[in-house]
Amino acid sequence: TVDPTTPVLLIDDASTDPRVQATFTDAAQFGPNFGYFRKESNSGFVGSCNLGFAAAERRDVVLVNSDTLYPPGWLDRLRAAAYARANVATATPLTNHGSMVSVPQRNRPVETIPGDLSVEEADARIQAASRRLRPLIPTGIGHCTYVRRAALEITGFFDWAFAPGYGEEVDLSLRAVTAGFVHVVADDLFIFHKGAKSFSAEGQEKRQRMKDAHEALIDARYPWYRAWVAEESADPGSPLAQALDRAATALVGPRVAIDATFVNPTTTGTMVVSLELIRAFGALARQHAHVTVLVRSGWPEEMRRTLLEYVDDVRPAGDFHELAGPQFDLMVRFLQALTPEDLLRLRTLARRFVVMQLDLIAY
Repeated sequence: TVDPTTPVLLIDDASTDPRVQATFTDAAQFGPNFGYFRKESNSGFVGSCNLGFAAAERRDVVLVNSDTLYPPGWLDRLRAAAYARANVATATPLTNHGSMVSVPQRNRPVETIPGDLSVEEADARIQAASRRLRPLIPTGIGHCTYVRRAALEITGFFDWAFAPGYGEEVDLSLRAVTAGFVHVVADDLFIFHKGAKSFSAEGQEKRQRMKDAHEALIDARYPWYRAWVAEESADPGSPLAQALDRAATALVGPRVAIDATFVNPTTTGTMVVSLELIRAFGALARQHAHVTVLVRSGWPEEMRRTLLEYVDDVRPAGDFHELAGPQFDLMVRFLQALTPEDLLRLRTLARRFVVMQLDLIAY
């Protein structure tokens, strides 16, 4: 997926899968610019990346996760983003699973591409819709990161304090920020990131202890970092928000939510007309948008299955309460908003909302 003249180095961190060594030992079969290096012992992500940084000498470096897939032309677009400004340290593409650069739901990584699109199809849609804003973000993000050599020469490589691997890219990125560099999003590029990893109970506990320790180290070194991330993640009008919105719309169309948190099994005119309107609205809007019905927790599974005949998704509203920033383009509520808190909740979830103020209990 890259030009044959581009140097590629595969670092085998002493993998226990015999197929890796068997496949890549004869590196020449992959071209003169492909290199394979197998380490004698596993030193983790930090050690492998630092080895790669050193081996690349004065070149820029792109770090890629092994569970990622790439569309044609990805490297040229990623490089263009990295050189959009003179002081860029890293460039990161959009993905389905990448914290604040996740699409179609902002700040909500998912394990699949919506609509069963291929990575090529999803990327083509996003590339066509992009305004190439190159929005700034606090750090590079680990699924795929273009790192400019100019930044590495000033910041140095990953800090071994974060070995075997968690938080090292945040630390490197923030060292770059304090030296005057910035980090950008390649908002005309989408890659697929599988993201999910399974660990044994013992392995999960060990990983969580390491994560907690490394996050504490980040907090001690950069006490301003978390507030910065929270602000960037939630700002509905920032260049990042605009880029994510365009990418999400390109993937799934306008995102419409129907507030059905007030619907319950009690048969009243309000419940009947609400369900009828959900069915009618969903059938119409679904042709042009992605429609989600928000319900309260514990909703009967039978009612959920019935609604799924007419809309794309039925989700507990609580799934969205902890996410920063509006998650929908439009919210529709077929019941009066009786308190300022009702309006605030709708505004938090969507950029625009429509509320029916008719009393339909006798319908």
